Amino acid sequence: MIKEIKKIKKIKFANILGIIYASIGFLFGSFFYLYFLIKTLLRTDVMVVSWLDFLSNFLYILVSGFLVSLSSGIVAWFIGLLIASLYNLFASRVGGIELEIENKDYKSKLFKNY
Repeated sequence: MIKEIKKIKKIKFANILGIIYASIGFLFGSFFYLYFLIKTLLRTDVMVVSWLDFLSNFLYILVSGFLVSLSSGIVAWFIGLLIASLYNLFASRVGGIELEIENKDYKSKLFKNY
């Protein structure tokens, strides 16, 4: 059975893309700043003298990760909106993406002898 994607709901597509990119941005931003925190801690010319300095740096990591994820999520939302709009424009003129879908009955194969 062949089905065609004629139209993509723009806001839903933009929301999903924004959430995915925000999650990736948070992970990337957190690991990026955590790397620099560890690199700073291991340097001999820079000393972290108290736990308060370490915690303030760790808070900076979390805030930076949040800001990177927020900005990447917002940018991805607008890109998703643009991509869905362009897809809908071209799909109405050229035709949408065709998917071949097959319904399979896995239960009958798994429990064939029972």
